[in-house]
Amino acid sequence: MAKWRTVGDEAFPHKSEILLYAVRCEDRSLGFEQWTMTAGEIGSGATIWTGHVAGPALYQDPHNPIFVSMINSVCNG
Repeated sequence: MAKWRTVGDEAFPHKSEILLYAVRCEDRSLGFEQWTMTAGEIGSGATIWTGHVAGPALYQDPHNPIFVSMINSVCNG
């Protein structure tokens, strides 16, 4: 049985998140832009909550292998 995660004061129980990042290849930066939380696993089921930021704050983290992999996938793919 999957364990439910919650956000804040248990207002948005959900089983998965879909995240969208903005990527700027020129300076190898990225930022969090949109999210969707769903009731089912791997993005399935009803949408529990969705939102976005008006202008993502882009950042660089060349020592984080996940960050580097995301940048390489988008910019070199």
